[in-house]
Amino acid sequence: MTRLDESVTTEFADFRTFAWRTIPRRFLLKEKTRKRKRLFILTRTETTEIRKTKTLKMKKNLTIIFLGLLVLTIVFIVGTPFEFLNSAIDTLATLFCILLISTSFILLFRLARRIDKKRIKWITVGLIILLALPYLWVGIWTAILIGPGYQPKWQDVSIYTNKNGEKVISQWRETSGSIYDYRDRKIIGDFGQFRISFDCDTKKLKGLWTEYNIGRRTTTTIDFEKQLKDETTEKQKATNL
Repeated sequence: MTRLDESVTTEFADFRTFAWRTIPRRFLLKEKTRKRKRLFILTRTETTEIRKTKTLKMKKNLTIIFLGLLVLTIVFIVGTPFEFLNSAIDTLATLFCILLISTSFILLFRLARRIDKKRIKWITVGLIILLALPYLWVGIWTAILIGPGYQPKWQDVSIYTNKNGEKVISQWRETSGSIYDYRDRKIIGDFGQFRISFDCDTKKLKGLWTEYNIGRRTTTTIDFEKQLKDETTEKQKATNL
């Protein structure tokens, strides 16, 4: 260290001592307290902003999760609206649906894990699992049906039409050697090898309908309301006997 450095250090030390002795100690303590308060206020503001950001993210995630659960519930109850009459295309569409639904559940689980509040997180995870279980059962059963070997396909049995231009098709499927499935589909759009349709119940149809039986190639007029009343009356008579 040179003499110049020593003199500068000594002068700085003397000035610090002079300032400490000259400036009142209360003023220095007040300055320290003010700085601490500023730091405390800044930290508190940052914490509040972080909490608000987390709350907004959680609300956004919950909104996406419940909308996803609502859509998946509707799809499970109503069924897939698309129907392909070509077996190869129908198999590819079924595999795509399985992949899409599986991806949706994975994304919902990932969003649920990001929720900070444990109670809300576990309730959300429980709802997702509750809906995923029936989907898992249907997925396993569907995977068995579209596997190699015999692939059962829905076949049209009867076509119902009315004066309003509405169309309903009754179908059956030989799921296995001793298991047969039946369903009724209300046609929204028919494009030859591709249909848009929804599950419905022919017993709830109202008014006069024209039935065309594909196997017999016969056409008859049916009043479903009257038919339902007659069936109810016969059941009541059988019960009274």
